[in-house]
Amino acid sequence: MAFHSVVLQLDILCLCIMGYVLLRVVRRGDLQARQIRLRNMLAWHIAAVISLIPSNLGISSELSSPGEATLAMAVSLASVALIVMAARSWFVLLAYYLDIADEVRARAVFVANAVAALLVVFAAASPVTHLFFYIEGSHLVVHGALNVFVHAILVVELVFAVASAFWARAKMARVGWLRVGLLSFYPVALIVFAVLGAPLSGVSYLAPGATFAVVVIYMSYLDTLISTDPLTGVNNRYRLFDYVKSRMEDAEGDLCLFMIDVNGFKSINDTYGHLEGDRALRVVAQGLKRALMDAPSAFLARYGGDEFTVVIHIEESAEDEFSARVRESAARAAREAGVAYPLSVSVGVARMRPGIDEPAELFAAADAQLYKAKRASRMGQADEEEHGSDE
Repeated sequence: MAFHSVVLQLDILCLCIMGYVLLRVVRRGDLQARQIRLRNMLAWHIAAVISLIPSNLGISSELSSPGEATLAMAVSLASVALIVMAARSWFVLLAYYLDIADEVRARAVFVANAVAALLVVFAAASPVTHLFFYIEGSHLVVHGALNVFVHAILVVELVFAVASAFWARAKMARVGWLRVGLLSFYPVALIVFAVLGAPLSGVSYLAPGATFAVVVIYMSYLDTLISTDPLTGVNNRYRLFDYVKSRMEDAEGDLCLFMIDVNGFKSINDTYGHLEGDRALRVVAQGLKRALMDAPSAFLARYGGDEFTVVIHIEESAEDEFSARVRESAARAAREAGVAYPLSVSVGVARMRPGIDEPAELFAAADAQLYKAKRASRMGQADEEEHGSDE
């Protein structure tokens, strides 16, 4: 029992750590969708770890009466339901970290909810159906046919984690796929601790594994809060300068910085209000994300105000084509959003060249080209209006 007492103390310590993380998340009072799902994930995993403490104490193996057997089976079935819900919450959080279409994400979440609900119903009906646990004889708790599925949940999570990490590596920008990779680390940690713990001591090391993974995920979440623009969901200026600095240190000649500015943004704010101006920025950001779907190495950030920045390795001959793709994608996003005003962008580009040693110099060069592009755009609009009035 001395060893079980040490394990129990370790479980309690891990629960305190996870509880502290959950408290920090709750106290923020931030109702953003991603944080709500992180909060749910923490709560379900804390409950799952608590449900496994009796087995670590050896209670389920020391049954002397039918009443104790019934209690042990109830605890076992509760742990199944909690582990299923914990896995479901992790999958939902993963779906929101992946840069996928909203309808695809909604379908994935629906499937996860349906599977989790079905397994919980099966667990609740287990005393009758004998699927997970049931009492045999007077006081013997026996594993049912589906009990192996509890262990298979970790394997399923691992398969989804690996597949998501590879998909994100191919389709998402570096910062995005690193976040997905950290979240995918969760089932890896659980499996490693399970493999190391059970054969050696016969007890569950879910609490240390879950705590280790939760802390890693929470650190990733804090990094997301620090480096993400809250309005548009793209990288912010802090992350932008840090990224450009690191790219310039090992940059080759094909490193380009595109400055993108929303045309007539001040008039949108003045005419329709600042809330509509915020919506216009979100629409443009969505269009830019779509334009970069085939360029996973591209880095998108909000520079400030109505200006965005894309950092990408691209050949000089492809600059004009890329600029046109950005403008068209932003215009298409505006049409699909049904905004009541013209919404377009101007693009200026600067290429990493000898003599440019600091990020500020690269930004200044791109900004100068952006100014020329905006002036040309205004002149073109004036010419169209003049020819239109002549007709």
